[in-house]
Amino acid sequence: MSSEANVEFDRIQPEDLRQVPVIAQALDNQWLAAGELRGLWQGQLSRRAALRHQDDRVRAEYVRALVNGEQVVVNRAYLYNNPAVVRDYLSDSPEREAFKQLLGEGTLVPFLWNEASPVQQPLFGVEERGWQAWERVCQETRPSCLRMAWDESANAQDGTALGREFSRYAHDLNLLDFPALARSLDVSADRQEQLRQRFLDVADFSNARIRERGLVLRDELYRRFVVGDGSNPADRDYDPTREFGAEIKQVVDLAYNVNLADRLGAFALTPQGSLPRSALQEPVLRWAGQKAELSPEQLVEIMRRTAFEVVQEGLYVESFAELSLPDVLSLRQTPQWQRYLTRLQALLADPGVADPSRFADQQHGAPAVVSAYVAMVREASNRVARRKVAARMARWTPQVELLVEVATASVRVLFGSHPAFEILGEVTRAFANRAAPVVVRLVVNRTTGRAEQARLESSLRLIEGRFAGSGLRQWETLVADLRKAGFAEVGAIGGVAQVAELSEPEPVG
Repeated sequence: MSSEANVEFDRIQPEDLRQVPVIAQALDNQWLAAGELRGLWQGQLSRRAALRHQDDRVRAEYVRALVNGEQVVVNRAYLYNNPAVVRDYLSDSPEREAFKQLLGEGTLVPFLWNEASPVQQPLFGVEERGWQAWERVCQETRPSCLRMAWDESANAQDGTALGREFSRYAHDLNLLDFPALARSLDVSADRQEQLRQRFLDVADFSNARIRERGLVLRDELYRRFVVGDGSNPADRDYDPTREFGAEIKQVVDLAYNVNLADRLGAFALTPQGSLPRSALQEPVLRWAGQKAELSPEQLVEIMRRTAFEVVQEGLYVESFAELSLPDVLSLRQTPQWQRYLTRLQALLADPGVADPSRFADQQHGAPAVVSAYVAMVREASNRVARRKVAARMARWTPQVELLVEVATASVRVLFGSHPAFEILGEVTRAFANRAAPVVVRLVVNRTTGRAEQARLESSLRLIEGRFAGSGLRQWETLVADLRKAGFAEVGAIGGVAQVAELSEPEPVG
């Protein structure tokens, strides 16, 4: 325990975090959903309109993190500079008391880069009302503050290592599978070569910076490829004349945020309207040969055995943004939320999750997590409906999917009365004679008939391994075996699955 300026706080390090800590990318003050970003670049949205849409999205993702995760790690600056967070504690209210409780019990965890305390005066500009309110909140509670290390020398070394990992990704951008990247970014086939050339420019610029001083910073990439000359990236003064600036920004932001999550051992919560983590092609760039071998037969058997018998259609809140902080606090104390967390913790800790019988187990496997999650969301919706007569509700049928990512392609398996699958992308010839990485995600989605309304999704990376030998041949076997097993093919599209992800951290080493 430490104290400064009448503020007491507990010092914690990454190893002190609980089992399911999350970092919400949407709280990054640079994040902007792909739709708004594209609208700005194409001149279809004003900056003011884009940021107005942004506020609603950020609030929904902030609350979703508090509901889906055990702890939420938040950069200290976002806690007093982000309006979606600050609004809860600006004045005396039930929301302020709930915020203080979440902070004091270690559910909200401020992350400090180099600061010695949560109230050390920042060197950058702050919104004064937010900063003063933050100081008062810290004086009235006892937060747990996270640093990579509290020894100054060790913390500096960890910070340098974090910067080098981001720089390594920027250095290797020229190794990406660009047709796959174009699909992820929704870039048309006739512009793939221009996209490749532009990302090669980014790689060349990064390599020059790395040769000069060993690192390249996100701000430097923004200044060179995203914002106008002389602009401060924090002002979001994007320059539409910079070719593929919006696409570069999306990739850079995703790499930056998952890099920090991995270093802290946290789950990266990538939001709706953003690239999924698979777009980074990390297993292609940094292939780990020690991953466990998987087989197409094993994955098909998982899909054949697994039955998701969740609750029937019902009315649910349209978005997590409908929940207030007192709602979140009371929800986290319910048996429904506790059951969801307990089942999730057990499944994430199960080393044998890739065994078909264990994955499909109704009491302890993926179906148990899904049923607990849906019951928890129903309880949240009921609480909001009782409290708020005008709450926006949507008729929601839980839809469960398994998303199997194989190198640069995915197959999406949809469960229900008539199981089906959809092919997303393709495995390239580069994997004709070498192993391919495989990741299996469990997705709880929604069917509403209204696009992006009931944003209540959860996605978990549960299985990670590789197809040995020819990854391309194994991929073809997987698709053929799905057809033989009776799964209907609902169509093929060229993009990637766009779901909000709760991504397991990559190993740090």
